[in-house]
Amino acid sequence: DSYGRSDYWWKKSYAARQRHVGHENEEQIRACLHTKMAHNDWAARCNGTDNCEGWDPSVSSVYKHFEEGTLVMVENVLTEQEAFAVEFLASCIHEILPMEMPFFEERPFGDEEEVAQGNGVYDVSGGNYCTFIAGFVQMYLPGVASSIYRAVETAYDVVKWEDKGYTHPTDLGLRTSEFLEYKKTGHLGRHVDGGSIFTISIMMSEADEYEGGYFHLDTEQALFKLPRLSGIVFISEDMHGITPILSGERKVFVTELWEEEDVPIGEARPDADQFEEYKHNVREREKEYGYAFEVGDYDDNGDEDANDDNGDED
Repeated sequence: DSYGRSDYWWKKSYAARQRHVGHENEEQIRACLHTKMAHNDWAARCNGTDNCEGWDPSVSSVYKHFEEGTLVMVENVLTEQEAFAVEFLASCIHEILPMEMPFFEERPFGDEEEVAQGNGVYDVSGGNYCTFIAGFVQMYLPGVASSIYRAVETAYDVVKWEDKGYTHPTDLGLRTSEFLEYKKTGHLGRHVDGGSIFTISIMMSEADEYEGGYFHLDTEQALFKLPRLSGIVFISEDMHGITPILSGERKVFVTELWEEEDVPIGEARPDADQFEEYKHNVREREKEYGYAFEVGDYDDNGDEDANDDNGDED
């Protein structure tokens, strides 16, 4: 399965792809992922089920609150094979790349005073262990990227977000994809995913593998706990959070879509200004080395295409 939209803009950009990772590490991650998938750990979950068959996502329920927002529960977001591939990809990144930003973060939420009062990553407002896999997903797991868009599009159509003026998912870029782990007594305080349009949170753990860890909107008036391979789609600016994990470990795969293009490997979760600065730096580097930012963006002399007055990609 290939990645849908117009493909990721930096696919043919040598400077963009080499900025943080490098060709050798790209190949090592690819080999690591192939090795882990070859063990077929995921196949054991398929016995007697349809969880490894290709399927279409479907909306199981919709929760609407006139003040807090709308949650759309979507079933069949990923297959077992895709879910294992996502977790294996995060594992390969840990093995090959530094366990630090822009690939990994022990991420607390809250202000500095709250963090100072807390215990490690779990301060007053909670936190999680985050592996940033945006870019890697499109490169190594294009079918997973396509599945994410299909699920968000399904939710978009059912609740008619177009009527409220929201951009269609296929016209949005993939801002960040994060493999999140909530361990010990971790939780996630109320927050918004500012700067994004839609967020999809896909459950990677079985419901009986942890206690607590319920998803909620602004208040805890309604709590949600989904089965593995299902997801919650919501407007990114709606307040949301996770109740404390009482025992076990909660794993989730979260992706945010925004109005900009896909964010490449190694840029974690930029805001719009940071992303524009990144693209400018890539353009300058590729002009210096003679590589095209995108086919047609530069003429034979390395100058920007005269048809593009503002220097932005088409």
